[in-house]
Amino acid sequence: MNIDLIQMGVGGNDSWSDLAAPLPQYQIPAKPYRYTFYILPTQTGPADAGALARKIKF
Repeated sequence: MNIDLIQMGVGGNDSWSDLAAPLPQYQIPAKPYRYTFYILPTQTGPADAGALARKIKF
């Protein structure tokens, strides 16, 4: 399981010079971010998880 709001890519020009930063289209702007997620216990199997997720309303 991986719970992330956003993830910066690793695409860059090279990894050994001053240009080693990711390219601009793969960078995440520096600003406040906020997100929420819920983890709910269930008794269903993997096949039922998708149907259960569609029923949940917040």
